[in-house]
Amino acid sequence: MENKTYSRYLRLWHWLNVLVITGLLLTVVLNSTLLHVRENATHIRSDLAQAGAVITPEQARSVAHAISAEVWGVHRYLGYTLFGLLLFRLAAGVIRPATKHPRGKGAKTLYVLVYFWLGVSGFTGLCMAFEDSYSWLQHFPVKRDIHQLSMYVLIVLSMVHLAGVWRAERKDRQGITSDMINGGISTGK
Repeated sequence: MENKTYSRYLRLWHWLNVLVITGLLLTVVLNSTLLHVRENATHIRSDLAQAGAVITPEQARSVAHAISAEVWGVHRYLGYTLFGLLLFRLAAGVIRPATKHPRGKGAKTLYVLVYFWLGVSGFTGLCMAFEDSYSWLQHFPVKRDIHQLSMYVLIVLSMVHLAGVWRAERKDRQGITSDMINGGISTGK
């Protein structure tokens, strides 16, 4: 029986991360553009006025904020999921640290940076999610800025990862993308 280059669990973890991170980024984009509270409040008030309803700017803002808060709720649960995936991966790495496939120094460094920044993002996200429950978290005023910075860093690291995969596909690791989908076959080296 041949061994898979990438285990089923690693592949599942990888693609779940892709889906969760994509969902997280979509919630940020939605709330920053289409569901921006200030702009939506203006649209809500205007549309209701055309329908004959009169509401105050504060009421319109409250409705717009409630819509935005629902999307942030999805973001929060996706964030919990991502942090759980990170903890699972770190625990799996401690339990079964050996890998069957070669990695260059650059790839290893990239993975360490990704795990570090996922941890930073998760920690700051948890701080924001629970700051109403634990008042001491309110004394960490830069958490939102660090959380946003971690998002940008993770986007850059993801692009570096994709560029590295693209490069590896064309040089010495043909089929690496297929292997991450179907597991690949270990060469036994």
